[in-house]
Amino acid sequence: MKKNILLLTALLLLSIYSCRKTENPTYFDVITTSKDEALIQSLFDDAQNESEKQHIASQDDALKSELTDSVIVTVDGGANGFEDTAWTITIDYGDGYTNKYGWVKRGKINIAVTGFYRMKGSKRVMIFDNYFVNNQKVEGQHVVENIGFDSTTLAYNFKVTVTNGKLTLADGKIITWESERNRAWTKGYDTPLSIFDDEYSITGEAHGVNSEGKAFTKTIIQPLVIRPTCQFIQKGIIDISIEGEHMANVDYEYGYVNDQTCDKQAQVVTKNRTFNIEIQR
Repeated sequence: MKKNILLLTALLLLSIYSCRKTENPTYFDVITTSKDEALIQSLFDDAQNESEKQHIASQDDALKSELTDSVIVTVDGGANGFEDTAWTITIDYGDGYTNKYGWVKRGKINIAVTGFYRMKGSKRVMIFDNYFVNNQKVEGQHVVENIGFDSTTLAYNFKVTVTNGKLTLADGKIITWESERNRAWTKGYDTPLSIFDDEYSITGEAHGVNSEGKAFTKTIIQPLVIRPTCQFIQKGIIDISIEGEHMANVDYEYGYVNDQTCDKQAQVVTKNRTFNIEIQR
């Protein structure tokens, strides 16, 4: 009887250990999370770049609706006719528009704007109306607030918050994402008529659930560098924790050549292994 009890106890402990081992994050979880998080961020950043461009353009050409590259942009000053510096912008991609990166977009982005782009306190609230990129549905609210020019770092700073971010992949899997970041406009702000020399430095954190149902947290430990002319993060390092456990660092500078190139490579370092990944789109 005593031997049987000992045997049952050993089997029970082994079973508990096996379950815990199975539930612990794996290398597969690390790769999945790294790709999922980079993908959803790149889609929100792309939408941010589009809304930002229209925010700036609408200041100088208010109330104009235009057709540009098969995308209809409508600016509406409302009943006050811009007297209170508040207006709305709709970017309508129709049933399908392919941008210069080969991304196929459809649906609308609706933007509520208060104040001019460079003005401290100006705000932009962006939501999506049946908006898809490459048959992936993007949802959530994206808010950008100008918190002023920092004379020490010589940069305009914007508080960027994403709430209820959600990406439904073409295969039906879902990625959720919420973030609070600072977006510093570090280069190109002195040439307002050109975006080609613009550069932004991103700090902050994000959290969500990856496409396999694992909760994750991302903390930026070295500022991420992005440019409106490239749809992928070019520099910076993030820390990823999965299910509350530190798992990896992701280095986006891997594959970077210079400011004239745009690469989609990153390197994931986890425990005693290193993986090179390509950001999806």
